[in-house]
Amino acid sequence: MCRVTAIREVETCLDGTTIKEFDLDSTLTDTIMRRIAEGGKLCYFPTFPRPYFRIDKPGAYVVQGVIGRSMFRVVFSQSETACWENHLQTQIEKGDDDGR
Repeated sequence: MCRVTAIREVETCLDGTTIKEFDLDSTLTDTIMRRIAEGGKLCYFPTFPRPYFRIDKPGAYVVQGVIGRSMFRVVFSQSETACWENHLQTQIEKGDDDGR
């Protein structure tokens, strides 16, 4: 199971958005990416030299990352940042049915 080890605030923008980086204790996998993407729009580019993804959940956040890395970036919208931060952490840490 993957765990979030740190969440760092990178920037707070004038328009009220907040940018944070999530550090993980293991690398991002396709499975984790798809769990994070539930309820949002996933754009995934597996053939890029570094397999890039972007998840857009309107009114909540935009996640950007690379499969195989242990960090990703989130731009939170103006409202309820802590709520969405907790939601993302729960999606990452809930694990798979096979115990991973």
